[in-house]
Amino acid sequence: MTHEEDSDGLAAEYVLGSLALAERRDVDARRAGDRALNAAIAAWERRLAALGDLVPEEPPPAHLFEGIARRIWGPVALVSSPSPAPGSPRQSGPSQPPRPWRRLAVAAALAAVLALVVAVALQGPHDTPGGAPGGTTLLAELQRSPAGQTADEHADARAPPAFRVAVDTALRSILVTPLDARPVARRSYQLWLMAAQAPLPLGIVAPAAATTLPWPTAHGEGLTADAFRSATLAISLEPEGGSPTGAPSGPVLYEGRLSRGK
Repeated sequence: MTHEEDSDGLAAEYVLGSLALAERRDVDARRAGDRALNAAIAAWERRLAALGDLVPEEPPPAHLFEGIARRIWGPVALVSSPSPAPGSPRQSGPSQPPRPWRRLAVAAALAAVLALVVAVALQGPHDTPGGAPGGTTLLAELQRSPAGQTADEHADARAPPAFRVAVDTALRSILVTPLDARPVARRSYQLWLMAAQAPLPLGIVAPAAATTLPWPTAHGEGLTADAFRSATLAISLEPEGGSPTGAPSGPVLYEGRLSRGK
């Protein structure tokens, strides 16, 4: 292995943070007089800076650094650990591969990560149905509808929502989770998108387990994300298997409006 290759592998581990504390101090001491090592570290810092652009800013918990340091360097890492005397042999665990091979492995792994970052960057923002970049999760909590009471139900404005609906416009999926619903013998709950022209059936939903529904179509094509934004959803009580008419044939028991998830 040439000096340049060794410097590049060492720089990669330094920037990645995989060096032991004594080794990191060694690198810090060498940087002042080793131009090749210093240039390699700067190059790796530039390459890995792109990773930060993919992660939203979030302040880390105060204990995070201490926990990471203890995992990497042991319980004494945060107390001043003495540097090894010049010329003294380095200690390494028996499970660690020889240093040159480990550096090559780290460099190869980083190269693969960087290739992925470049691929994502070149693709740009993903367009979702309806042209919304980045995708959106729309949520609705379906409350009891005052107009849809059956003989054995009471209207209670303070009752919890019966269903929660999550529409992921990027993944083109609809997830319906029951919160306070009960089965009705020989009847089915059916979800509807209350479009301006006519209600659009979205599928049968279970009252006791989460249901994932396929992305709906209209006129032979998949609906756009815009069809769901600020739309009203409704659940009706239908004959077993769903409405025979293509529109709600039973009482509309629950309603709610979709809005952007937080």
